[in-house]
Amino acid sequence: MTFKELIDRNLDTGGLTNVLSVIFNIYYVPQDKDISYLNVITRYTSVVRELVELTPDNKIKDEYKLRLRYSNTGDEAVESVAVSLYNKEEKTDYAVDLTPWREMLHMRVLDDIGLDIHSILAHILWEITFYGFTSSDVDRSVREMRSLSERIKSGEEKLYEFDIDDLDEDIGD
Repeated sequence: MTFKELIDRNLDTGGLTNVLSVIFNIYYVPQDKDISYLNVITRYTSVVRELVELTPDNKIKDEYKLRLRYSNTGDEAVESVAVSLYNKEEKTDYAVDLTPWREMLHMRVLDDIGLDIHSILAHILWEITFYGFTSSDVDRSVREMRSLSERIKSGEEKLYEFDIDDLDEDIGD
């Protein structure tokens, strides 16, 4: 099933409420985020509406799949769901959060976990909204990162390396 078909199936079966409940209960309640269920409904209903209205761009649809798998967070008792762009030929996963939404609509969804359609859509929606709740937010973030990359390459900006262990020590002091 493609991402677009997944959205349509959830909408056709009245499953959007279940999708929103999964997002709220998995991503907001455990982290004690100060956000209401109504706010989650408003944000993600808007996201789904935009995805339905977008004109799909299928230039990379066959090359990548939207993949869901368990990802260990370092704590052996806690597994989280990771959503990525999977390139079967390269056998490599890539971040999905800066992928233009219209390019994902025709991608096939590869569920390595066995989740129901509501949970699959919930995890994908959570991941693609990392940089904002509209496709233009994501597109703007891509432009900003490309611009920063160019400024670093030209020497206008500097990239500073640091050791994460040093950062941990500074925080603990």
